[in-house]
Amino acid sequence: MATQISEKEIFPEEHCRTCFSELGYWTSLEHILAAARLIENRPLATDGPSEKLLVPLVDSDLFEFVAVKCLELLIVSYRVPSVKISLARILDPEITEQTVEKLRGLRWKPTIRNVKKGSLMQTAPDLAIEDCQRCFLIEDSVESIELIQNPVRCLIDMMSRTWQIVPHLQSLEDVSKPKVVRPNIFHQPYTDGPLIALVEAMFFYSCGLTIGPVGSRSNSAINLGFRCVDVIAKPPVDTRLIDVAHKALESMFEQLR
Repeated sequence: MATQISEKEIFPEEHCRTCFSELGYWTSLEHILAAARLIENRPLATDGPSEKLLVPLVDSDLFEFVAVKCLELLIVSYRVPSVKISLARILDPEITEQTVEKLRGLRWKPTIRNVKKGSLMQTAPDLAIEDCQRCFLIEDSVESIELIQNPVRCLIDMMSRTWQIVPHLQSLEDVSKPKVVRPNIFHQPYTDGPLIALVEAMFFYSCGLTIGPVGSRSNSAINLGFRCVDVIAKPPVDTRLIDVAHKALESMFEQLR
């Protein structure tokens, strides 16, 4: 009998934190310079300090669930890149040593609320987006919002891209009939770039799809089969499975360009 692998074994905490720490490097030098000015109370006329950040979400409970998990990991792993702080001080000599230390020690501790389109007009009408059905409203100090906005946007964009194929694959599992050969759809995590593969694996796992052909971590640095649809061509076979396999292959090669 196969041993069931736990969620902690599939998604080891230390590995997940290490992957998500990569998002810190998406903090732009421009935003670090602006954050330093805001800390020292000398903003430029072009600075737009705000204590709120609106994060539009795909209108899906599952997407929102994974987004919460991803933001939890980003909160505990985020650090302002030290090398960019040093470079910011070279570009702006007015930045004090106290500000440098504050940036290096900054930890993201936001308040995050789920808001729907209707309540958003009351909560933050200046941030409302016409076609946004659901979103997260993130509140924090002005310097923290300045620093975190790029990493958060990068994360949500990455999630939106990896999300596209997952519901389609899940629908095949849902409509499979006893007489139709069912596809073995699985995701091999920790490859194709650790962060994006981890995010996609979280979607697969949340949808009830299998993580890894044997549910285990790959021993190789690059596993060409990290995203696979194994269609067993024994009659009767649903031709939609061939179509999904073809689309998955096209998607994989498109991302490799």
